[in-house]
Amino acid sequence: MATFQDSPWWVAENLTNQNSFRSSNFFSNNAPSGFQTVHAGSQQDWNTFQSGLGGSPVSLHNISWKVVGGPYKTEAEAKAAIPGIQAATPAPGAVAQNFPAFSSIQNALSAFYDKLTDGKMWRSLGWMLLGVVLMIIGVALWIGPSALRKSPLGIARQALG
Repeated sequence: MATFQDSPWWVAENLTNQNSFRSSNFFSNNAPSGFQTVHAGSQQDWNTFQSGLGGSPVSLHNISWKVVGGPYKTEAEAKAAIPGIQAATPAPGAVAQNFPAFSSIQNALSAFYDKLTDGKMWRSLGWMLLGVVLMIIGVALWIGPSALRKSPLGIARQALG
């Protein structure tokens, strides 16, 4: 059986800061969350991690840990194990999304068609077009017919006849 001296490194998830905000000393008291390597500083710490391996969270030095791997002889071994643990243990709420490529294209085309045939969209575009036309007419009436003749539209109108 391994002991503290043989294998002091563990991989654990810090649960203390998840969904909480410790306002007392936020910048210095906020430990990182997620999977990380943890060194058991004593045989008692090692025993605590051993008891929590693969089970319920354990509390050590006022930090709640979910022990997911270990013990490891070196920190490098523990760090090397983290990607495999992350792959086997997705984050809470993570859902595998294995959609075929054609399905996403079909969904995009279907959404485009739905918007294209939506009467409310065309009504909104009509109101926007009416607003633009009324603004152009208002500006034309405000600046007067002499200034309108000097504008590019007035010059084009004179050139066409």
